[in-house]
This record gives sequence, C-alpha cells and structure tokens, in this order.
Amino acid sequence: MVFYLLPGSGAISSACIQRRDILEAIRKGEVSFGEFSDLREKIVELYNAGRECLAPAWRRFRGRFWDELCVWALPGSIVKNIEERGIVFSPLLGPVKAGDPLPAQAVRWKEPMGSRTLKDVWGHRIKTLTARLFDGAVVFDFLRNEERELVSFPPTALRAVFEYYRKGKRVINSLAHRAYTLRYILEMEVTLEDLDRINFLDYRVSEVRKEENSLRVIMVSEGRYI
Repeated sequence: MVFYLLPGSGAISSACIQRRDILEAIRKGEVSFGEFSDLREKIVELYNAGRECLAPAWRRFRGRFWDELCVWALPGSIVKNIEERGIVFSPLLGPVKAGDPLPAQAVRWKEPMGSRTLKDVWGHRIKTLTARLFDGAVVFDFLRNEERELVSFPPTALRAVFEYYRKGKRVINSLAHRAYTLRYILEMEVTLEDLDRINFLDYRVSEVRKEENSLRVIMVSEGRYI
C-alpha cells in the first residue's frame, strides 16, 4: 500500500460544500479511522464554531502546499488517489484522509482540552494508528516537522522524504516545492524505483540516499524560478 502524508495548516478555507453538522458525518462513519469517533465528538463540541459548514480536507486547508497543489484542477483519477491515500492530521479530528469532510473550525495543536493540549491528546493515538497502518507500506512524507513528531514509522515501512537546495543552499520553507513534487509523482506515476525522474521548474534529483528504512531524495535548482 502507498500513502501520502500531507501537511496540515493553521489557515483554513471558509468553503461550504455541504451544509450539515460534522457530528452527523462522524456518526455515519464518513470520517476515516472511526475508532476515534467518540473523542472527535467531544473536541467538536468543545470548539463549536463552524461545525455545520463542511468541505473535503484538501479544500478546507489553505497555505502554500494546498494552494500550489491545486487539487481542484487535477484529473478525477488523481483527485481520487489523493482523497483515498492522502493522510492529514487535524487538531480537531485527528488523523483523516484528504477526502474526508472537515468543518470550518480553525483549531490549532496548542489549543487546550482540559489540562492538556490537543497535540498531547492526539499524540499517542496517532502513533499507535500509524505504526499499524504503515506496516509494510510505502510512505511519501511531505509533513511539517511539528506533525512528523506525531507519527510512528514501523521498521517494515519504507519512507521517502525530500530536501530542496537552491543555488547550493537548503530551502527552509519548501511547502510549495513539496506540492510540485507530489503533483509530479501522481501525474507521472513515479515509484520508489524511479524517483530520479522527478523534475519541476529547474529542480532535478541529484541524489537518492538510502538511510535505514527511508530514502532521502535530494533535489537541486540553479534558482531560475523559485
């Protein structure tokens, strides 16, 4: 199985694709990983605003990654792939698939739930889930560092991570680059065996390093574009 770990964002869209309560969607099993339904209901009721304005996760999140990914402009087969295999971590609902409905609630990991933060509440639950879910899987990792701390990669998983260098210097804010990389992988059907095919703008793969159970893909640019 192949999964794409996609970055969340503190910025959200106010789009309302469905006018219905997120609690209804949770109770009908429309949000993936239903073992967390009870906890989700408690958090939704704690942070009540916007819960009757739903949109798929890929449309709800904003920011450089999601704006550059332009899911709405991709072919239907690729959108379906993102929706079914893309995984996002939401402070409100925890682990969800990119096609799952999210309410218009801008909730951050540092927000409190009792004496703990939402990051604390979700942390061990996400680690337990991902250790099981990624057993024997291929995982393309586009997460931010804050979110990666939540994930447990079992030794049986093979993870691909990407680094970007522009004019010899490491690109720190690489969310747009990650979006372009994912689009290329999906559109050109790239596998772990041919990662060196990836290119966009003037970025090219210079090296693929094997590191234990991961592949580190080094992409370099002369800096003519971004």
